Amino acid sequence: MTLSDATNAIKYFELLTCIVAFFNYKKLKGTCWQYFPFFLMAVFLMECVGYYLSEIKDYKSNVLLYKYVVIPFTFYFNVYIFKNILSKKAHYFLMIGSLIFTLSLLLESTWLASYHTFFASLSLSIANLFILMYVLVYYAELVDSEELIEFHRSISFWFATGVLVFYLGCLPYFGLYNILAEKYFKTIFIPYTWIFVILNYIMYTLFSIGLAWSKKK
Repeated sequence: MTLSDATNAIKYFELLTCIVAFFNYKKLKGTCWQYFPFFLMAVFLMECVGYYLSEIKDYKSNVLLYKYVVIPFTFYFNVYIFKNILSKKAHYFLMIGSLIFTLSLLLESTWLASYHTFFASLSLSIANLFILMYVLVYYAELVDSEELIEFHRSISFWFATGVLVFYLGCLPYFGLYNILAEKYFKTIFIPYTWIFVILNYIMYTLFSIGLAWSKKK
């Protein structure tokens, strides 16, 4: 399997997780997770569009798709989920993260546009950092909650764990993407892209486990 094949296979992990989510929709309905299957479906469809744009070599449109649609959509959905699984004391922190991410996206598309024509490293790195912090807050609150007794039956735990594994492992990759792609393509960028792909597989696998194993509160 080539790196290109492995990268394209990510969308099939997304599709499989989406199917698992719809199969378990009954226990998701009425909770913040009821929108999760539709989020996964949207991400899968956007990945398909991105794959098509790459195939026809429309790289500019592909970059714009991920920079202004996929990345913001994913970040704001994560904020929505954490808003519902974290205590109200953490909501102010969520608002700050959303504001800083939005400002970074605007900054990247205006004053820093010439420095980020290939990959949105600034906004994605900021999103990455805040999501990791939200996960840590979740774990801290989990330790002091009754949910800890059966944490393995909670979709929140599996979601947070999947997000932690992926974003923690990819933080240097996202932050240094442009530099690695330009100056260290064969030595670092290609091996790290394989890690990025594998971490995607792991994240969606953990999501699927959580969807299948969890029980409705």
